[in-house]
Amino acid sequence: MPVVQFKRKTLEKLVGKKLTEEELRNEVPMIGCDLETINEEEVEYEVFPDRPDMLSTEGFARAIKYYMGIDKGMKKYPLKDSGVKLDKQNVKARPKIVAAIAKEVHINDETLRSLMQVQEKIHKTFGRERKKIAIGIHDLNKIKPPFTYKQVNPNKYSFTPLGWEKELTLKQIREKHEKGRYADILQDHEEWPVITDREGYTLSFPPVINGRKTELTTETENIFIDVTGTDQEAIEKALNIVTTSLAERKAEIYTVEITGDGKKPNLEPEKIKVKPEYIEKLIGEVLTEKDIKKYLEGMGFEYNKGEVLVPPYRADIMHPIDIVEEVAVKCGYDKITPSMPKVATTAKPNKERESQEKVKNLVVGLGYQEVKNPILTNQENHFERMQRSKDKVVELENPLTKDYSICRRGILHQVLQNLSKNQHEPYPQKIFELGHCLTRDKKEELGVKTLTKLTLTKTDNEVNYNEATATLDAVLRNLGASYELRKSRDPSFIPGRRASIISRGREVGVVGEVHPKVLNNFGVEKPVIAIELLMENIIK
Repeated sequence: MPVVQFKRKTLEKLVGKKLTEEELRNEVPMIGCDLETINEEEVEYEVFPDRPDMLSTEGFARAIKYYMGIDKGMKKYPLKDSGVKLDKQNVKARPKIVAAIAKEVHINDETLRSLMQVQEKIHKTFGRERKKIAIGIHDLNKIKPPFTYKQVNPNKYSFTPLGWEKELTLKQIREKHEKGRYADILQDHEEWPVITDREGYTLSFPPVINGRKTELTTETENIFIDVTGTDQEAIEKALNIVTTSLAERKAEIYTVEITGDGKKPNLEPEKIKVKPEYIEKLIGEVLTEKDIKKYLEGMGFEYNKGEVLVPPYRADIMHPIDIVEEVAVKCGYDKITPSMPKVATTAKPNKERESQEKVKNLVVGLGYQEVKNPILTNQENHFERMQRSKDKVVELENPLTKDYSICRRGILHQVLQNLSKNQHEPYPQKIFELGHCLTRDKKEELGVKTLTKLTLTKTDNEVNYNEATATLDAVLRNLGASYELRKSRDPSFIPGRRASIISRGREVGVVGEVHPKVLNNFGVEKPVIAIELLMENIIK
């Protein structure tokens, strides 16, 4: 979780009262943060990732004021029309953009520090290391609207980035600039995004770096804010967080008209319906409409007969259960009376778990050691290194890293990685994994089906196909499953030393000697025999 640091005096000034050490240690953490350090000068808190609005000093102070009863009810943030336009063109690498203008900001060291902190913390958390969201903040007086968001040739387009004194092409920025690593986000695209002003000056190369000319200083009074990304709702929430934080310091917020998307930011509250009985049931306390209204207004919301107005900066409110949590926080978890559920239950073993334990005990009895790998993996290891054709898999929409971008359909590639990392251990090595895999299935409600697969491997100086089939026979016959072997074409295994496993008329796996090229791809030096089994058709 992100750790944010605040000047104690600045925080107290924004809250409007001196905060005692007891309040900082015991009361403030109740709004969803853990105290890290405290002294006369500074405080540090670890903020939950679902509260990006608390990553700025202003947002943190706002949350404290509500919780401590200093403020109540929803704050209204007035918007003015700047008349400024931003021409959003077809930018394939990063198609979404919103923008705003803040005037009378009066930047000082503390304001600048807060802006930089909320910008970077949002990038790392809510923004998924800039993949989903990237924020640019510029000195408005140094540029001339209207602005243009477009894509350019990274080998030919150049400008002077922040921190440099000479022009670099976008590709050179990727190679030479300390922020250049973020250009890897764009590497699958031939053209990369830039934001320019009326005279062609480059404000920003999102999500990498701003232009040198628009750097904020303590003399900056008016700023232009851009937020780019891949998710419209996410970038709008990020813009709302930044602009409302500035508004807490009395800045005037102005809209910018985005081609095709209208004027941004939109600081109107969202509506969410929640029944009073739903809140009462989950909290376990008798609550009147008046109680619910009081508690929600005490957290910065508005409530009227089952309808809640959500502040524009609250990116974490997505479901009625989130409203219940707000009521519980304001009510006080320590004030909720504990009670036993009025449900009579009789425990019994889970059949799937019993079956899995039976399989594990059997395989361990054959001398194998269990390993556990994550269900997330990547296309290269799953298909290319295994010499298998790419197939439809469940992909992550916004993966944090390329190493974990899809959900596995099989386990063998991960077990081979385990073997490659343990070549310093004594041989023979016999390891197995029994775990879940995901596959696409239109018949399922969400289009995804969960399967349980068993993978066994053995590596030594001398292992062979006959040993693999003998192990397979020992496993399946002890499980009471009949089977037969047929010719296999699986490219992960050596031709003539591989077979498909057929049980109850269906192909349920493969057995054989792993292909030397596959072993080489994973850096495994000794021969490997392996068995892959789909358990659903074997254990009923």
